[in-house]
Amino acid sequence: MKKLMLMIGAFLFCACIYAQPQVLLGVRAGAGAMLTQNQLRSFSTTEGTRDILGNRSNWSFIAKGDALVGLGRFRFGYRFLYNYSKNKGQSTFYPLINNSIDYDRMTAYFNKAGVHTFGHYGVLEVAIVNTKHFALTPGLAIGGYMGYVKDANGNKVRFSDIVKYRFTIGAELNAEVKINQVSIVFGPNYYMFNRQDKFNADWKQYAHLIGGDVGVRVNLVKRK
Repeated sequence: MKKLMLMIGAFLFCACIYAQPQVLLGVRAGAGAMLTQNQLRSFSTTEGTRDILGNRSNWSFIAKGDALVGLGRFRFGYRFLYNYSKNKGQSTFYPLINNSIDYDRMTAYFNKAGVHTFGHYGVLEVAIVNTKHFALTPGLAIGGYMGYVKDANGNKVRFSDIVKYRFTIGAELNAEVKINQVSIVFGPNYYMFNRQDKFNADWKQYAHLIGGDVGVRVNLVKRK
């Protein structure tokens, strides 16, 4: 562990000397779809594709905020993600309470009403293409999330009350068009949210957010 920490420290030290540091603040917004596990599995079929793409009630609004430090081709830092989803997708796997289906809990996971999700992530990005005016930057995000849905009776149900291990991971492929200290950022992204029920260890699902967004990033450090 000590050797690993020394290697990371040496890398950061060299990066600070030979690469101009960046402090990047950004905001983005976009759209997509929050899919259940069953919907994602059936997407390759004609019926499944038609159900997802032709369903006007199956959509998501995505908003993000980034605060990153850049050293050479690497960027790391914090990301906030807000997602509002509507999804009519159901599941054949329901949470069981006392060996019977609890439909109120089921609708809290697979809900026709709005679902609000707030994600907090640690982010690492690498610019595999990095020129003066353009960059292609894949990235990985790992973190946790909060949020709420409404049950069949219209009551607010917080994920913290029903979901165990609220972890989330994401992957992005961002293109950046650089204009002085401002970059226009756009690209596709994928985020997964764990939905393991707190009171039934045998029931687990995942929600899959697939979409794209566009926005701006500003480098607060003036370029040389």
